[in-house]
Amino acid sequence: MPTHRGSSAILPLLIICCLTTAFSILLGSDIFQNWPPGQNGTPTVIQDNEATNPNDEESTDNDGIAAATEGLSGFDGAVIIGNYSATMQSSNAERAANILLAVETINGYVIEPGATFSFNELVGDVANDPLYLPAPIDYDGEMIIGRGGGVSQVSSALYVAALQTNLKIIERGPHLAYWSFVPMGLDANVVYDSMDLVIANETDFPVLITARAGGQTVEITLIGQALEAGLVIEPQSNLVENHLPGDPLPDGFSGDESYADVAFYVTETYQNFIYYNNVLDSVLLARDYYLVPMG
Repeated sequence: MPTHRGSSAILPLLIICCLTTAFSILLGSDIFQNWPPGQNGTPTVIQDNEATNPNDEESTDNDGIAAATEGLSGFDGAVIIGNYSATMQSSNAERAANILLAVETINGYVIEPGATFSFNELVGDVANDPLYLPAPIDYDGEMIIGRGGGVSQVSSALYVAALQTNLKIIERGPHLAYWSFVPMGLDANVVYDSMDLVIANETDFPVLITARAGGQTVEITLIGQALEAGLVIEPQSNLVENHLPGDPLPDGFSGDESYADVAFYVTETYQNFIYYNNVLDSVLLARDYYLVPMG
């Protein structure tokens, strides 16, 4: 059984020919930022993240790893194998409280060898949990106020950190519209009984999730056995198309045909396996579509 140590594809939609006035609210809010987020075809590579400790703090890292893994078996010689910090430009206090609660729930969780981690199974049905507060959430591509807003920022930070490791992503889904706490294509939306982040540890070593939050910032660090010398795994998200209303739908489009009448972005997300600075393999993980707020 996994150990818990701590304090506590787009969904099918019916979309009308033009976006509702709610997108005007989105465009003017502090939740959605920086439209468009990049030029067509511009890659966003997640590496050397600010939250990752620099090499000159190796002794501090070792002390932190020793403290985090104290009393746990299988972590001799463990290192930081994944790390990501996600920040939202928001001042919503209820959202910050939800983030902290979710962080406290997953902090200290160990994904044992052969085990599978489910974000929803651990964190629970936040939409019906009175401990979670009403805050901005994505509902059918619109920003509304709903209980548990902010929790998907935690799952998204965990997703990006996991993509830097040899853990296997079993399930992950995007938001319908872009939220700026991670690059497009690197978010992991969670909706209880509908959309989950599921991660499998198919290695011979346990992986410890450590999580912390401050305000609108979430930092996830994964501790486990180091990859083989010279091997680095990096997630990469590419914005491949900016679809405008009336444009032909992209080749291989898997969404609702009514998307032909709306604006959306198309992203492709890869996991790059780099050995001594040479890319050995680049695996396509997902092709996602994000609705564009229109004023």
